[in-house]
Amino acid sequence: MLYSDIIRTLVCAFVACSSLPSDSVDAESPITPKGQNIIVGYRTVSKAQAEAYNKAGTPVLPGPVMGIQLGNGVYTSPKAGDWAGPPDSWYCVIFADSDKFNPAAKAWIPQKSSTGTKIWWNENNIGTYIKSLGISDPSKTLRFSPIDGDDQHFQMLIPPALLSGTIFKPLGLTTTCVDSVSKLPSNRVNYWSMSGMKGIAPSDPGCGPTLMEDGEGLKSPGCSTHSKVEPGGNPNNHS
Repeated sequence: MLYSDIIRTLVCAFVACSSLPSDSVDAESPITPKGQNIIVGYRTVSKAQAEAYNKAGTPVLPGPVMGIQLGNGVYTSPKAGDWAGPPDSWYCVIFADSDKFNPAAKAWIPQKSSTGTKIWWNENNIGTYIKSLGISDPSKTLRFSPIDGDDQHFQMLIPPALLSGTIFKPLGLTTTCVDSVSKLPSNRVNYWSMSGMKGIAPSDPGCGPTLMEDGEGLKSPGCSTHSKVEPGGNPNNHS
């Protein structure tokens, strides 16, 4: 092997090992997925929370949150900027290791059970419902539902047990946050095509996997430009 080939091999190995997001982000460069990472969600957050995410390199639990429709954890949207947030919001893309994410337990959570028992906003009832689907550990189950207060938009909850800690990284989650939604990928995460999903899925609004917004917003039925309610639901909508 020639010396130049050895150098090229070493450089390629270094680049592959350096594919995860770093603490700092080039404000001029859009974010694109690398390696075996797959995009699993997006978040609209404050600048302070974005800085915490970028520093950790992974989603971290914020302080007390208002909306806990599906339980405690990190709520994500399937499309960048799906919830517009305040004018000074930052926007995050969340990646996962496909080898860890694809086999993870996943469940659609309905508002009520078949017997009329309320499920949303009640952790015990959510856990009972998840177990009824044949899933043994609700605390390690990714949860999906329409957003309470805006049933045309959907959300995924990553519970605390699946977030990346200092040692354990159950899903291999990484994240990068930027100051403009235009710097994020346009891919829409398709909850309806995920492997291992259980429960009865609501109708897919049919926004398409890579639908882009134009200056006037989306025109497709059920695909309004932004959600009216922050993921996690509106706590004023339930009794």
